[in-house]
Amino acid sequence: MENTAVFGPEAFDLTSEYLHNPLGIAASRPRFSWKGRHPKSNQMQSAYRLIVATSKEILDRDTGDIWDTGKISIPKSIHIEYNGTPLQETSRYFWKVMIWDADNKASAFSELAWFEIAFFDSTHIKGSWLMTPTPVRGLSPLFRKQLSIPFSIASARAYICGLGYYELSINGTKVSDHVLDPGWTDYNKRVLYVSHDITPHVRNGENGLGIMLGEGWHGNEQTIKAFPQKVPDWLGFPRFLIDLRITGTKGESLLVSSQADGTWKTATGAIVNNGVFCGETYDAQLEKSGWDTATYTPDATWTDAVAAKAPLGILTAQTLEPIRIVGTMSPKSITSPRDGVYVFDNGQNLAGWAQLRVRGPKGQTIEMRFSEILHDDGTIDQGNYRTAQGCDIYTCKGDGLETYEPRFTYHGFRYIQITGFPGVPTLDSLFVRQVRSDVAKTGRFVCSDALLNRIQDCVIWTEESNMHSVPTDCPQRDERMGWLNDATVRVEEALYNFNTAQLLTKWEQDIADTQNPQTGEIRDTAPYVFTCLPGEPVNCSFLLIPWNLYVHYGDKRILADHYDHMKAWTAFIGSNAEDYIVNYSNYGDWAPPQKFVDPASIARSIHTPGALMSTGYYYYNTLLLAQIALILEKTEEAAGFVKSAKAIAAAFEKKFFNAKTQDFATSSQASNTFPLYLGLAPQNLHTSLAEKIAADIALHETHVTTGNLCSRYILEVLSSCGKVDTAFDVATQTTYPSWGYMIAQGATTIWERWENATGGGMNSHNHPMYGSISLWFMKYLAGISPDPAQPGYQHVFIKPSIPTGLTYADGVIETIHGMVQSKWHKTTSGITMIVTIPFNTCGTMCVPYNKTTHTVVIAGAIIYKEGALRAQSGFDTALMPDGYIAIKIGSGTTACTITNA
Repeated sequence: MENTAVFGPEAFDLTSEYLHNPLGIAASRPRFSWKGRHPKSNQMQSAYRLIVATSKEILDRDTGDIWDTGKISIPKSIHIEYNGTPLQETSRYFWKVMIWDADNKASAFSELAWFEIAFFDSTHIKGSWLMTPTPVRGLSPLFRKQLSIPFSIASARAYICGLGYYELSINGTKVSDHVLDPGWTDYNKRVLYVSHDITPHVRNGENGLGIMLGEGWHGNEQTIKAFPQKVPDWLGFPRFLIDLRITGTKGESLLVSSQADGTWKTATGAIVNNGVFCGETYDAQLEKSGWDTATYTPDATWTDAVAAKAPLGILTAQTLEPIRIVGTMSPKSITSPRDGVYVFDNGQNLAGWAQLRVRGPKGQTIEMRFSEILHDDGTIDQGNYRTAQGCDIYTCKGDGLETYEPRFTYHGFRYIQITGFPGVPTLDSLFVRQVRSDVAKTGRFVCSDALLNRIQDCVIWTEESNMHSVPTDCPQRDERMGWLNDATVRVEEALYNFNTAQLLTKWEQDIADTQNPQTGEIRDTAPYVFTCLPGEPVNCSFLLIPWNLYVHYGDKRILADHYDHMKAWTAFIGSNAEDYIVNYSNYGDWAPPQKFVDPASIARSIHTPGALMSTGYYYYNTLLLAQIALILEKTEEAAGFVKSAKAIAAAFEKKFFNAKTQDFATSSQASNTFPLYLGLAPQNLHTSLAEKIAADIALHETHVTTGNLCSRYILEVLSSCGKVDTAFDVATQTTYPSWGYMIAQGATTIWERWENATGGGMNSHNHPMYGSISLWFMKYLAGISPDPAQPGYQHVFIKPSIPTGLTYADGVIETIHGMVQSKWHKTTSGITMIVTIPFNTCGTMCVPYNKTTHTVVIAGAIIYKEGALRAQSGFDTALMPDGYIAIKIGSGTTACTITNA
């Protein structure tokens, strides 16, 4: 191995399609990424060699029998697309990489990683869909098969789809830690199957195979109510299909598939009712002990499973992170507001369920009801759950200590009210399970202001509560939809705090699946269930998802995959415009403070024209398409989008700009903020418009009048226009309406409305759309921004906005290249900034300075002093017109001091 360095570069954290050692992907040309590190600063990768092998033994010989790139002299370390011998279905492959640094010193090979292909063509799954012959709504059916394996086992896989949810067990043991599996889709368009490595669970000889099914979204109560005339084909009773592929130690093979052949038996079990919204009812007296083991003998209650109609959707591999139990908490306190009624306070609003631990007589029934808030008398208030019952019921079998937690539902809650408990419960009678898509946390923000830190915590909990294979709007009531409106201002914030690349890739396909192929219209929720408003222009998230995945992760493929869909959607908006003005608006700047809500609407703004928002997003879509077309080398189309964007901008100015008052529309905060954010305001008016916004905020006693969209944009616009102190004052406000008001009222997650509202209206207390403030923390207070021209944080901008009222801020994001950190703190003599960026990247550090009083020093070198840059500093620097010095920096940690003269 040439030029191997003892203390040189190292490649680590290898991923395929964003995932660590993924089991069951369906990409014929998967993409490989890795991170690098180096003991020296300012180092870049100059080359790599990547090898892929069919076995670990071959890879251990540093040989790639199906792909060896050789030494490729480029710095790229993300999304390296496979280009070797065609991959085979149901096969595992092993890979590793070595890299060279800028001095041509090579690393050792990395630790190995692997990926496993499921099926490129899902018709190769041989299983048929099965169901029980006597389905009952809400009743969870059991299915079992006696399986004989006549050889010693080398490997075994199960490929399964159970709708709405399934649980697979073999020989009495659940085969994985997945819950609420598979991910939710529109089953008319797409159905996800899941791959499991069942090698540890099967054995030579007799085996018992068990499958339990839940209603999930397949039998969702609210959806059924929304189709009073005809339940759609996919919205049926639970059904499943499965393939088991087993390989012996001597090359033997066995395929076992679900077939209506009399070998698959079905019966009812202990779950007598279940649903996403209603909860789960479990009668332990009805358990069939050992039903999924080889020694179980079915009685007369078991009948033959029958063939079921297949869902209409395409069967597709599930490649996003599964939903798991990601945390367990003990409640903080118990109260008893009435005899026999016990209320557990978890101290934190979240999504999941409770694990009950109880000793009770046979037939004792315990009811657990969930809520976010309490009545004045201390009992739970489920008013904002609307028709969702939010209730789990357990009936004891009378067999000592019994432990129960549901399988096929989840709740949004802080409080659990128990009735029917035998005796007096203690804190260890319940444990709270946090349940969500198991995406990695990648962001962290802390600062000197305790309130902002608390708000950040609330945002994180809110996001975590609303990731269940779909980025939902709320986890508690009879909705839990993937609202595009909310996501328009939520997507980028989520990408700063979590690795949502696979989840958003999946959801982008869900949105595309709602598209009308003739008109280009998309729905306002995805997966599409029952909302059916006309295509809403604020659903810009359809473009912002792939755009931000490109910017934050360098993912060009998703742009190409959805380019035509995005074009068709934008063309649909344009077809409904009159002289480039889009006059229809269902939502606009949704849910401003109640004073500014149109009395004729649930939450539509009365003083920010819907047409302004709709036309603005039409412009935004078109501008994004121009950039995307250039990236995809569609230069003629890009030019056409630029031309259209200019026409929309001209029409927008003509329609909404008031030349006399030099502002937009009604001059509300949102009316002036949105054009500023989009770049639709004349350049010479940016300062004066920001001053008008600040003045209006002052007029409203340091409060915003904005809704879910412009509450994100207003803080960014103020900071960009030199009004960061005003933005800070808004962010740290504690009276209504404000984020701080939510905290002062005891919130542990972000609310849907500025009001502390209860009852059956739009009153979720766990809603991520106002969580966009976290983006301002990371992007402005910490100052971390990826560069769209060098996406995936190949180049990063560090430009903190430093309010008077803050003494330090520290932001961290684990990017696809590695950790980026920006922290600053004020000292008695000035400011110290410390910036860390990963190996194989570079950055521009933007340092605030005062012309006459500041000296700027990096690594002992004076960058700026006495009104001038110092050329002898050795740093590439430039003075910026907004009071910053731009300094080019390499990988590693850079410390800068800005001191007063």
